[in-house]
Amino acid sequence: IEPRITLALTGDPKLHEVIVGGHDVYKVFAAAFFQVPEDQVSKDQRSFVKPLVLGFNYGGGIQAAAKVSKDISPDEAKAAVSAYRALYPVVAGAWKGLDNLLRDRVTGAYGVEFPAPLKLPVTLCLKSWLGGKAALIVRLPSGRGIVYRGFRNSEQGYGYVYTARNGEVASLYGSKLFNNIVQGIAYDLLAHSLNELERLPGVNTVMHVHDEVVCEVHKDEVFEHALDVADIMCLNPSWATGIRRDASISVTKRYAKL
Repeated sequence: IEPRITLALTGDPKLHEVIVGGHDVYKVFAAAFFQVPEDQVSKDQRSFVKPLVLGFNYGGGIQAAAKVSKDISPDEAKAAVSAYRALYPVVAGAWKGLDNLLRDRVTGAYGVEFPAPLKLPVTLCLKSWLGGKAALIVRLPSGRGIVYRGFRNSEQGYGYVYTARNGEVASLYGSKLFNNIVQGIAYDLLAHSLNELERLPGVNTVMHVHDEVVCEVHKDEVFEHALDVADIMCLNPSWATGIRRDASISVTKRYAKL
């Protein structure tokens, strides 16, 4: 779901080509990284790049690559970062655009809203919060807001910070904000789907694992209900038009990560 939301937010033409063409995002990057044809990417190669792609989508660099993949060398990490940003330059541009918006907000007027450099309706505004301190409000397409209390310039002289829920000072920058926006939209889509599944007779939703839902149904109605569940998981709420959702179905007697 994350690459699909990223596409809806940025309109990156290469990512559009990959997703609309029915390609596997991770295999496409593995093919570029290992310099092999896409249809010759092995399962191990795909598994190797998957955590890298998820990190690179949010501006992760060489250090991030080393954290998610213990087997990657510094030269490979550097090459992987360059390969991702060359493959999806519009995505990388969105991080920079959000960096610029953060700079504008920290010096801007309270209550003034500006559209983010994204294709979906996301706005950032600075407002007075409890105790008169500034808060950055990021309004998602669903209408839900992400609040960064005490949003301000970093005392180190570069970047921006806010006060996290635990009271600690946390950093904020364009690619991290992009991460929060994508994850926030993914949460809203999942919540919408879970609500719709509650209305589906004969289907008992027992849990979800990230963007995956797990449902119990009667053994004689498995395939009928599986198609209904898949339809609901692909059905966008009115605010999410433009997000190309898809779903795959697995049927097992007990839950397993297939």
